[in-house]
Amino acid sequence: MTPWGKTSLGEDTPAAAEPEPAARVAALLRPAVLVTAVTSRGLVRTGNEDRIGALGWLAPLEQRAPVTLSALDTGQLVVAVADGLGGHAAGEVASRMAITSLMDAAPGLDTAEAVRSALGRIHAELLAQGASRPDWAGMATTIAAVIVTPRSVLCAHVGDSRIYYVETGLLDQLTEDDAVRGVLEQCLGGQPGRPFDPHVREMRRDMPARYLLCSDGLHGCVPRDSIRDLAAVDYPVTAAAGLLSAAMRAGAPDNVSLCLVDVVPASAAAPPARGQPPPPAAGGHPGEGAGR
Repeated sequence: MTPWGKTSLGEDTPAAAEPEPAARVAALLRPAVLVTAVTSRGLVRTGNEDRIGALGWLAPLEQRAPVTLSALDTGQLVVAVADGLGGHAAGEVASRMAITSLMDAAPGLDTAEAVRSALGRIHAELLAQGASRPDWAGMATTIAAVIVTPRSVLCAHVGDSRIYYVETGLLDQLTEDDAVRGVLEQCLGGQPGRPFDPHVREMRRDMPARYLLCSDGLHGCVPRDSIRDLAAVDYPVTAAAGLLSAAMRAGAPDNVSLCLVDVVPASAAAPPARGQPPPPAAGGHPGEGAGR
């Protein structure tokens, strides 16, 4: 039976149907983001200069068992991997500072330009810290970050840590390494006076999507086809464990850090508008919006 109501003129008109209370509650409680993370010093290095931050959590230096975190669609959600440079102590400090500073800035990271500005501030702070102590001189870090906003996904990076879009049979690299023949051309921190231009791409949130963030300890020793197949495994804990195991089997000469970020469409993470059905899910690759 169609519900009816009255207009201000007293005419009978169809009234919008109220969503079922259970459906609204389920939509409100449905996570927008699921993150699965692992990090390890590998099999050769004595320490871990990589760092992972996800949804406000800072990973320990050794986390071989996958950790899974989730968050509701309540603002800007930051997930990042950083690979510190400049010697063990300095590299560890640089990667930790970059990750914590970016997560602290999360409330304001709602546009590509805001992300670029935040990375510029982090770069300047690392340069200042590197100049403040002889044992921190030249400290620097790469970074790869996914920022999930209520409207889109912002993919940012500096250096050779990477972001991939993942689906069955597809591994699409969304970043280009800031490196020539293995030598980094830019990073956060490092030597003053060098050009600095962080990269940010904006992706639509109109379909379910999985992103893989990793340091070069993964993509530098595991073949691309293996990364593609392992990262697409449905259960993210199995996928993350498989990727870390592949790096270990390859000798893990560097620190290995990776995050799988599963993002639901914006329309599915948010409750439907009163009286309005949710829009239909879109198919195909989650295309880019504005941004570079």
